[in-house]
Amino acid sequence: MILVINTAEPTKIQLFLVKDRLIIIKKQLAVRFNQTEKLLPAIDKLIKLAKSSLVDLRGIGVVVGPGPFTAVRVGVATANALALALHQPVVSLKLDEIKDDEALIGLVCSRLKKNSKKNLATPLYDKEPNITKKKV
Repeated sequence: MILVINTAEPTKIQLFLVKDRLIIIKKQLAVRFNQTEKLLPAIDKLIKLAKSSLVDLRGIGVVVGPGPFTAVRVGVATANALALALHQPVVSLKLDEIKDDEALIGLVCSRLKKNSKKNLATPLYDKEPNITKKKV
């Protein structure tokens, strides 16, 4: 089973569980903020809904952006942490590579098949950082 995480879009989180290139369960959450608080509980519910566990995962796909800084960072950090903890590969996708759910799943599956190494995903942001100066 493969977990796919997409937090790169500003108003939603998408999660997929995939087996044999078919979507078993898809969950979409409408969020504008607080992806950090919602992502892990949503993954937990998704896994339980499939009557499975994290140890059944054989890979993780994550959309690395471009997208909002915090949302992308949360998705990528979660994917990397799960991949490291479960000793499974993680593969990256860019938002502009995805036409629809089937294209997303197809890319994740083909990249996992080609690359079973334990690489980490790197986020891709939609603009340069905007770091404010301290107020005096």
